[in-house]
Amino acid sequence: MTRTMRPFTLLVLLASMIAVTLLVTNHYDRQIEILDEDYRQIRLEQIAAESEKSALQQELNRSSSDSYIIQTARDRYGYLMPGEIRFQVTNTDSLNTEHEVIASAANESGE
Repeated sequence: MTRTMRPFTLLVLLASMIAVTLLVTNHYDRQIEILDEDYRQIRLEQIAAESEKSALQQELNRSSSDSYIIQTARDRYGYLMPGEIRFQVTNTDSLNTEHEVIASAANESGE
């Protein structure tokens, strides 16, 4: 005896299969979007790291020169070459006032 499916049962089964397929597809699409965003973020970080590496490599290449070593010793550690004298300005307001006086005198004389 051959048994046939009722049309309603077949329709419910088909609808269930389509719904499950759509849910799974939607889930995978969201996962792909998340992974794409992660990839873009990691790529930006990689570009920044490569740029920093390049800058550090250039500084390393410059660091072997005498002029770089002298400049670094002056800037970071305050070293002086033999025979040099260090001047330290303690009243910076007087410098600004002097420039203002010179500038106002130049404006008054029409320069």
